[in-house]
Amino acid sequence: MPKVDEIVIFSGFNNLTLARIPQVGQEDHGTFFEYNRYHELFAQQKERSLSVRNLLRRKEKPAAADPPSRSEQIAHAADLTLRHLAGWKSLAAAWGAKITYILQPLSTWVRDEGSEEEEIIFAELEQVGGFSARYGDIMGREVNIEYSSILERGARDLGVDYLNFSPAMADSLDADRWTFIDRIHLTDRGHDFVARKILEHLQNGS
Repeated sequence: MPKVDEIVIFSGFNNLTLARIPQVGQEDHGTFFEYNRYHELFAQQKERSLSVRNLLRRKEKPAAADPPSRSEQIAHAADLTLRHLAGWKSLAAAWGAKITYILQPLSTWVRDEGSEEEEIIFAELEQVGGFSARYGDIMGREVNIEYSSILERGARDLGVDYLNFSPAMADSLDADRWTFIDRIHLTDRGHDFVARKILEHLQNGS
């Protein structure tokens, strides 16, 4: 690979959502989406062959367990994210590259109510997937503050530039600007807005 001078990581929310899966389902580097569905489909193959049955002895779905508390989820997600960030720091050291870690925004971490277009989409998605029912306990700004404070301390200890993008976004986002296509993913214009704000942050060196 060519020499890299600067690495920008825009991440953090997936680790938080996946941290709600009980510890029995977590591995060294966390877990994955559709974890329960994966085990259900795997179990359906139970009678297909002896080799699959032997593999299932090692892959049986763990016993059901209650999800961790909100504080436990935040602590686990932060620990996992910082361990991954430490890996990036080691990789960047080979080039002498600077790393900037940016905690990605969630719509409810940015503003209480979205644009007209966003609210229509959010309502439709609630009927289909129930984002609030699954992730309502981590949608509040207090979670963003708690999660970000741990990440910021860890990034500082690693010598990594850090930015919590949600409050930065809230300070400069017009109330009627259509930015999100769901609670976490951005429109094309949303990506353009984010890219420009990140560039400003990097150029200011703050």
